[in-house]
Amino acid sequence: MNFSVRKKPQRTRIGVLSIENQDIQTPCCLLYSRGGAIPHLTMDVLDSIGNLPSILHLSLETMIDQPGIETINKSSHNGIKPFLGLQGFITYLSIQDPGQEIREGYNEEKSVSVWTPGGRKKVDVNQFKAVLESFKPDMAECLCDTIPASGQTEKRIHKSVDRTLKFLDQCIEEKAKSKSLISCNLVGVIEGSSSETQRIRSAKETSKRPVAGFVLEGFSSSVCNWCALLKKTLEFLPDDKPRLIHGVGSPEEVVLAVECGVDIFDSCYPCQVAERGCALDIKWSRKRFKPELTYSPSTSERIEGEQKSSHEKELDGGETMYEINLNHVRYSSDFTPLVSGCTCYCCTNHTRAYVHHLLVTKEMLSKVLLMIHNLHEYCQFFTGIHLSIKEDNFEEFKRNFTESHHL
Repeated sequence: MNFSVRKKPQRTRIGVLSIENQDIQTPCCLLYSRGGAIPHLTMDVLDSIGNLPSILHLSLETMIDQPGIETINKSSHNGIKPFLGLQGFITYLSIQDPGQEIREGYNEEKSVSVWTPGGRKKVDVNQFKAVLESFKPDMAECLCDTIPASGQTEKRIHKSVDRTLKFLDQCIEEKAKSKSLISCNLVGVIEGSSSETQRIRSAKETSKRPVAGFVLEGFSSSVCNWCALLKKTLEFLPDDKPRLIHGVGSPEEVVLAVECGVDIFDSCYPCQVAERGCALDIKWSRKRFKPELTYSPSTSERIEGEQKSSHEKELDGGETMYEINLNHVRYSSDFTPLVSGCTCYCCTNHTRAYVHHLLVTKEMLSKVLLMIHNLHEYCQFFTGIHLSIKEDNFEEFKRNFTESHHL
């Protein structure tokens, strides 16, 4: 695996990740999965979306029991890809599912806890090695003691960093002993919760190890200084290795993290939005940075966004400024596309009223259509970010994005 920075105006950067004869342009997002499947989408539907991420994101906690090592070993000696029917993707294995909250207090000195459908499962270094030898992911996050971003004592944060470095050293040692793991690229984990001192220590120490890249864990926008902390942490990481981040996925968070110098993001966010019955509507200058679309909000859409009553906002049930909550009765007679100008299958063929009807009647198709739209919208958002940096217009992109969402 090789990573090279092609352009770096200030901290923001464009890079190319070369792995398995594929060149992946960054900034980009991963393709989120649960148990190796893309939530709500069959393979033929997935193929029809286009512009998909090249890296499939697998998580240990959704894979270790089912399908598990035994099943994969019986099915093929070529790893997880043939079993999933996803040979065309690069695979990245993380420890936890970033779509789930971090459970605190269950990791130990010799093992990390993951939560499977059967309950808690402790995974030590030898078990993790067995998973890697069976699944054969192209990239893998090392075992780590991740803790929430807030409410931690300095002692607990220090222990988290120490444990994670210890796990990293053990994983590197075990990989060196295994011939079948030669092509597996281990990614070191940066911990430190909300402590700048521990974040810097984690970054410095992890950078000394022979890792293929870095995963930034434990960041959350619920911590007021998360962006400044991220920026400071990245100062101590080398430029020639990719930086991934988990748990930072809303459009605003992505823009800020890209500005800090992050390269790769998980994509559980569009799935979470779909599962609460909402459609992504990320407003930015599509005409400038995405030539195939000429989107601008209609007068009625602008008025609707500006004049929502407080009662309506309460009914939105978790809706953010980037979402259209199609559960709401006001969409029952709205025969416009989910997002005007969007070229996805859902917006081309269906209306807000139809998706609202599917949600009210609890039809599975509602989540399918929303997932198609949200994944398309999210990937196009990253395309816009990449193009804006390439054309030296990221500041304009950020300004248009900020003004459109009144940030």
